[in-house]
Amino acid sequence: MLRHFAESIRHFEKIPSEGDLRIYARKKNGFPAYSTFKSHFGSKAGTVTALLGWLKGNKDYEDILPYVPEEANTAEVVSPTLEGLVYLL
Repeated sequence: MLRHFAESIRHFEKIPSEGDLRIYARKKNGFPAYSTFKSHFGSKAGTVTALLGWLKGNKDYEDILPYVPEEANTAEVVSPTLEGLVYLL
């Protein structure tokens, strides 16, 4: 499962967002659904933490290390949010 996540990082050249993973899963046969990652690892930070441990033993995926933060805290992993107002008429 972490191999699939690593492949998505290689494809997007970043830690993929929820939307990125959902789109990638539709295009790529055999790729797990976003909900599978969420239920298995709990959060994006949990997935990245597990990935960091997995990458230490996998030299084939060293090329994605620049895209993976060294510490998987939520501030680095969560996509930025936009703040604003919505007017309902």
